[in-house]
Amino acid sequence: KWCRKCESSLCDECWSICHSVGKLRSHTPLSLSLRDQNSGPGECTAHESHKKEFYCTTCTTFVCHLCWNEAHDEHEVISVFKHISSIKENLSKTCSQILTNKACLTNAAKEKEKERAAIQAKIKKLQVRLDTVSAVQEKICNNIQQVKASHYMLEE
Repeated sequence: KWCRKCESSLCDECWSICHSVGKLRSHTPLSLSLRDQNSGPGECTAHESHKKEFYCTTCTTFVCHLCWNEAHDEHEVISVFKHISSIKENLSKTCSQILTNKACLTNAAKEKEKERAAIQAKIKKLQVRLDTVSAVQEKICNNIQQVKASHYMLEE
């Protein structure tokens, strides 16, 4: 998949990891064939035949050198390449954090599953003990009944 805003091509897994959080969620995936048709920010609509080679961080838009001089001269403007490098660096950090969090959550889930299994084993042991106590209690009650019956017979 191609992200025009990030100027990056990503596989499906990386796309879902990187573009599932924050501002990146609003990015729209394009096919790689569209990337080849639109490789870069393109030509300036205000100044034909001039390429948008700069990025105005104040307005968050790509501009050509004439737009920069005319309308963005007081703004912070950087090269497209510097902007893309910054985006890639941020994406890399975000992906790394996501993968770290995923690993932590996976480990936590495994630990919780172990705890659940241990609790289930304890429940089974307690159920066996309860069944044993119930059987002993039933025998005691039966013995008491027999003793009472024998006692009544002796009294008669």
